[in-house]
Amino acid sequence: MIRTERAVSIFKQAFETYWSAPSTFKKSASAEWMGLGLAEVDARITFSPHSASNSVLKSVAEDIRSATSSIFYSLAFLANTPGVIRDALGDQTGSLSSPVSLTTKPAWLSHPAVPIRPRAMSPRSMLTLRAPSGKRRRDCQKAGWARGCITSSSSWTSDFDQPGALVYLGSYNMSKTADGDNGENLIAVRDKRVATSYMIEAIRIIDHYQFRVSSKKDGKALKLKKPPRSPGETPWWDRDYTDPGKIRDRELFCP
Repeated sequence: MIRTERAVSIFKQAFETYWSAPSTFKKSASAEWMGLGLAEVDARITFSPHSASNSVLKSVAEDIRSATSSIFYSLAFLANTPGVIRDALGDQTGSLSSPVSLTTKPAWLSHPAVPIRPRAMSPRSMLTLRAPSGKRRRDCQKAGWARGCITSSSSWTSDFDQPGALVYLGSYNMSKTADGDNGENLIAVRDKRVATSYMIEAIRIIDHYQFRVSSKKDGKALKLKKPPRSPGETPWWDRDYTDPGKIRDRELFCP
């Protein structure tokens, strides 16, 4: 059984410091990395705002650059968030292309040591496909997303299949504002089980939006592809064994 007393006390202390001494929060213990005291999981937390001396942006970027197997990420407004995090992701992909840098979306990079085009959701047009109607649509419009609902999620997972599997999660948006101005929380977890769970959720979201796009392209019902019917016919899974990116993904998910 996981004991949570220390985790609760850490959050309680952070909130008390926010309210009682906001001007000195950057120098408080809450702005440093602290172990959450979870016996079964290696988990740490830090709260912002940080000062220049205890900023975590650089160390997070270094973790992104050190990934050797995969990175899954969902970062809000990456196009509008220049800095070391975006640079690190750009170095891992070769360059940041518009499908990755527009608004919030999950994406993954497989075997980033080999430059490949990142897989990602398409721009915001994907969100308008089969968007909710009626009251739910009006709620989205009131929230400022007239063209569809969107979830602002900030997390990234690296090397889920490796001993050094790592997850960063929390309200922290990986930006200078989140690090030095806002009141945010950032949790780092080194655990293969947790990393694998976040990887599965990232793929679920990506598949969800890709399905919405596929089902809207020509208005026709989606049908499962059949295996080859005659000798020499190219099977639908041929790309998984011939396309370099598909090969890497197949080897990553099906070792």
